[in-house]
Amino acid sequence: MKIIVTIVDAKKRMQVEKFYQDEKIVSKVTFLAAGTAPSEIYDLLGFGQIDKEVILGLVEADNAATVLQRLGENLELDQRGAGVAFTIPVSSIGKKSLAFLTANLEEINEH
Repeated sequence: MKIIVTIVDAKKRMQVEKFYQDEKIVSKVTFLAAGTAPSEIYDLLGFGQIDKEVILGLVEADNAATVLQRLGENLELDQRGAGVAFTIPVSSIGKKSLAFLTANLEEINEH
Protein backbone atom coordinates (compact mmCIF):
# COMPACT_ATOMS: atom_id res chain seq x y z
CA MET A 1 0.00 0.00 0.00
CA LYS A 2 0.96 3.60 -0.59
CA ILE A 3 -0.52 6.85 0.61
CA ILE A 4 -1.38 9.12 -2.30
CA VAL A 5 -1.14 12.81 -1.50
CA THR A 6 -2.76 15.40 -3.76
CA ILE A 7 -2.39 19.14 -3.10
CA VAL A 8 -4.55 21.45 -5.22
CA ASP A 9 -6.42 24.74 -5.07
CA ALA A 10 -9.53 24.36 -2.92
CA LYS A 11 -11.76 24.80 -5.97
CA LYS A 12 -10.40 21.51 -7.42
CA ARG A 13 -11.18 19.41 -4.32
CA MET A 14 -14.39 17.93 -5.73
CA GLN A 15 -12.58 16.96 -8.95
CA VAL A 16 -9.91 15.11 -6.95
CA GLU A 17 -12.49 13.42 -4.74
CA LYS A 18 -14.42 12.22 -7.81
CA PHE A 19 -11.18 10.90 -9.31
CA TYR A 20 -10.40 9.03 -6.06
CA GLN A 21 -13.90 7.55 -6.09
CA ASP A 22 -13.70 6.55 -9.77
CA GLU A 23 -10.30 4.92 -9.20
CA LYS A 24 -11.62 3.13 -6.10
CA ILE A 25 -8.90 4.66 -3.95
CA VAL A 26 -9.51 3.43 -0.43
CA SER A 27 -10.83 6.18 1.83
CA LYS A 28 -9.61 9.71 1.95
CA VAL A 29 -8.76 12.45 4.38
CA THR A 30 -9.07 16.06 3.26
CA PHE A 31 -7.79 19.12 5.08
CA LEU A 32 -7.19 22.77 4.34
CA ALA A 33 -3.75 24.25 3.85
CA ALA A 34 -2.30 27.63 2.96
CA GLY A 35 -0.88 28.20 -0.50
CA THR A 36 2.63 29.20 -1.37
CA ALA A 37 3.79 32.77 -0.90
CA PRO A 38 1.33 35.04 -2.71
CA SER A 39 2.42 37.02 -5.72
CA GLU A 40 2.89 40.77 -5.52
CA ILE A 41 -0.39 41.33 -7.34
CA TYR A 42 -2.24 39.25 -4.73
CA ASP A 43 -0.68 41.41 -2.02
CA LEU A 44 -1.66 44.57 -3.89
CA LEU A 45 -5.25 43.44 -4.27
CA GLY A 46 -5.41 42.17 -0.70
CA PHE A 47 -6.27 38.60 -1.63
CA GLY A 48 -3.61 37.03 0.59
CA GLN A 49 -2.84 33.36 0.23
CA ILE A 50 -4.67 30.95 -2.04
CA ASP A 51 -6.51 28.21 -0.11
CA LYS A 52 -5.24 24.72 -0.83
CA GLU A 53 -6.68 21.30 -0.10
CA VAL A 54 -4.59 18.28 0.80
CA ILE A 55 -6.34 15.02 -0.04
CA LEU A 56 -4.96 11.70 1.21
CA GLY A 57 -5.94 8.20 0.17
CA LEU A 58 -4.63 4.65 0.09
CA VAL A 59 -3.70 2.99 -3.18
CA GLU A 60 -2.23 -0.42 -3.99
CA ALA A 61 1.53 -0.15 -4.53
CA ASP A 62 1.31 -2.02 -7.85
CA ASN A 63 -1.24 0.47 -9.16
CA ALA A 64 0.28 3.70 -7.74
CA ALA A 65 2.27 4.81 -10.80
CA THR A 66 -0.69 4.34 -13.14
CA VAL A 67 -3.03 6.18 -10.77
CA LEU A 68 -0.56 9.08 -10.47
CA GLN A 69 -0.26 9.32 -14.25
CA ARG A 70 -4.04 9.37 -14.73
CA LEU A 71 -4.45 11.89 -11.90
CA GLY A 72 -1.83 14.13 -13.50
CA GLU A 73 -3.58 13.96 -16.86
CA ASN A 74 -7.03 14.47 -15.33
CA LEU A 75 -6.01 17.54 -13.31
CA GLU A 76 -3.41 18.79 -15.82
CA LEU A 77 -0.78 18.74 -13.06
CA ASP A 78 1.93 19.38 -15.64
CA GLN A 79 0.66 22.98 -15.83
CA ARG A 80 2.32 25.50 -13.53
CA GLY A 81 0.30 26.09 -10.38
CA ALA A 82 -2.16 23.26 -11.08
CA GLY A 83 -1.14 21.28 -8.02
CA VAL A 84 1.02 18.34 -7.08
CA ALA A 85 0.51 14.64 -6.39
CA PHE A 86 2.87 12.03 -5.00
CA THR A 87 2.87 8.77 -3.09
CA ILE A 88 4.54 7.65 0.13
CA PRO A 89 5.11 3.97 0.86
CA VAL A 90 3.18 2.98 3.97
CA SER A 91 6.39 1.31 5.20
CA SER A 92 7.95 4.80 5.42
CA ILE A 93 5.44 5.89 8.03
CA GLY A 94 6.15 5.33 11.71
CA LYS A 95 3.93 2.96 13.70
CA LYS A 96 2.28 5.76 15.69
CA SER A 97 1.49 7.79 12.56
CA LEU A 98 0.12 4.73 10.79
CA ALA A 99 -2.08 3.87 13.78
CA PHE A 100 -3.40 7.45 13.83
CA LEU A 101 -4.18 7.44 10.08
CA THR A 102 -5.76 4.00 10.22
CA ALA A 103 -7.98 4.95 13.16
CA ASN A 104 -9.11 8.12 11.43
CA LEU A 105 -9.77 6.36 8.11
CA GLU A 106 -11.89 3.72 9.85
CA GLU A 107 -13.84 6.44 11.68
CA ILE A 108 -14.44 8.33 8.42
CA ASN A 109 -15.63 5.16 6.66
CA GLU A 110 -18.23 4.63 9.38
CA HIS A 111 -19.90 7.99 8.57
